[in-house]
Amino acid sequence: MRAETTIVVRRPVSVVWKFFVDVDTLRHWLTGFQRFEHLSGTPGRLGARSKQIYNVNGRTIEMIEEITVRTDEQEFSGTLTNEWMVSNIRTVFKDLGPSGTEITSVVESRFIPWYLKIIGPLVMKKGFQARQDADMKRFKGYVESH
Repeated sequence: MRAETTIVVRRPVSVVWKFFVDVDTLRHWLTGFQRFEHLSGTPGRLGARSKQIYNVNGRTIEMIEEITVRTDEQEFSGTLTNEWMVSNIRTVFKDLGPSGTEITSVVESRFIPWYLKIIGPLVMKKGFQARQDADMKRFKGYVESH
């Protein structure tokens, strides 16, 4: 399953990057985000692992994140996993000069249990894209208002 969102934030790339990598801002723009727990590695750096906890429709969902690429002000990528799915997330930042920063986020997810491999993409594809679009829109609004 693939979801891709591109959005322009009317702030310099240095400011947008600062907000994106600051775990204290996640609760302001990620749907259902509850908390972040550092597990290993240097926080926010390549190879770092953390636990992210979400509330989704009244259920607690825990995801383990590993940072796979971090090129300041250019790319932040990682893998989020739990017992149901693996998601590879690549977020690229493009400096547009005075008009702001273009952010493109691509999420490639695959389900692990056999039954979700069959029904998951049929039932959840539209919801995944809508959630990603909404999260990016909230991120834009949050950064532009600060």
